[in-house]
Amino acid sequence: MNDNKNMVLAIVLSVLVLIGWSFVAEKYFPTPKAQPRAEKSAPATSSQIPGVAAPAATALRPRSQVLASTPRVRIETPALRGSINLKGARIDDVVMMKHRRGEKTDSPPVPLLSPQGSQASSFVGFGWNGIAAAPGPDTMWTASAPVLSPGKPVTLSWTSPTGQLFQINIAVDDLYLFTVTQKVTNQSAAPVTVRPYGFASRAGRSMDVSSPTIHVGPMSVIDGKADYDVDWKTVREAGTNGKSIQPGTGWIGFTDKYWLTALAPQGQMSGAFRNSPNGPYQADFSGPQESIAPGQSASFQTRVFAGAKEKAALDRYETLGLTKLSKSIDWGWFEWFMRPIFDLLRWLFAVTGNFGVAIICLTFIVRLIMFPIAQK
Repeated sequence: MNDNKNMVLAIVLSVLVLIGWSFVAEKYFPTPKAQPRAEKSAPATSSQIPGVAAPAATALRPRSQVLASTPRVRIETPALRGSINLKGARIDDVVMMKHRRGEKTDSPPVPLLSPQGSQASSFVGFGWNGIAAAPGPDTMWTASAPVLSPGKPVTLSWTSPTGQLFQINIAVDDLYLFTVTQKVTNQSAAPVTVRPYGFASRAGRSMDVSSPTIHVGPMSVIDGKADYDVDWKTVREAGTNGKSIQPGTGWIGFTDKYWLTALAPQGQMSGAFRNSPNGPYQADFSGPQESIAPGQSASFQTRVFAGAKEKAALDRYETLGLTKLSKSIDWGWFEWFMRPIFDLLRWLFAVTGNFGVAIICLTFIVRLIMFPIAQK
């Protein structure tokens, strides 16, 4: 008789959780209201990194217009569609095909990266410092193929007037990871010194906001330690001089509630978050400086995550060496407990196809685990 009462009580409590959670969440953890991005003009990109000239500000145009204004290499993967801009060698057009803007099945997919000069622009780029004849934001690159897809990388090439061959080889997998290899071949008669860099630029703050339960905005993981303390205000106050991160190995970028753009260069890096006067934010890093003798080459590799913070995908890339990428999900103090519970809830949802039913099943499982203690 008591067991039946306990079972009825468990069901009632589960229903109360389902009904009451929306009220409690909205009261104590409200959904942030969308806030406009500061983007009166197109954002600067690598202008924040010494030695690279800032592109002139331009009026905003429709995304489709901007995409059609420059030659591009198409990106085609099971998870992503988009293109690489051959002007400036930027990854500035990425749309996540598995995620929709609305609940309807015919809702358009979510764009993650958009070109400079369009609304809510956000993009990734690479370059070199230390040499006067290095390529810049207006450099027009030549592509080895018209389409980038898994197993079919594309190499962008440009030769400087002083005889250096600059190449950017870009590969992509079936989810959200780009592998970018910067290479310089010195074809001149004198040695040159170069230092590779990379950056992620976005026109303004995220539409989401940080809360006690979630971090949104600038983020880095260095030597295995996640930094959730840097926010939009911190970066604005740092200005163009930047808020430096501790040198080490790891990644740097911007996280939204559901999306992430992260740069993970090989080996040791130094990096910073910056904000220019006209609004855009930038996360950038510098690689080691190298002297290249005549006839010799130097390469530097960076992995770029641009996609949804799906835990299975983040875990997969951690096994490939992207340190603590799953820290882009703010698990809080009880991470040791939250991770297995989340994995179980995700599995129950995959089995049942209904999140409410999955929560009820999780309640019963917890009840069963605790039954011996409750019975005693």
